[in-house]
Amino acid sequence: MYFIIIFVILLLGWALHLLQQAVERREFSLILACCMVASSAVALMGVYFLMGNYVGYISGLPHSSSLADASSQSMMWVEYYK
Repeated sequence: MYFIIIFVILLLGWALHLLQQAVERREFSLILACCMVASSAVALMGVYFLMGNYVGYISGLPHSSSLADASSQSMMWVEYYK
């Protein structure tokens, strides 16, 4: 968790450095690079939060043994109506 936060902070620092260079050199391409780096940092945090919610959801599901029992019961239901 801390690795991702540190990595995002480094990406945002790099984006600010690119923006500072863009202002000093008056280059539009560096502004675009800054936007790309900042958007990748935002996307990384978005994926981190989405995966955290997904893992929390998956860990709350019943174990695979109870899922296997449920699937075998549904197959018996299908065979009953054949």
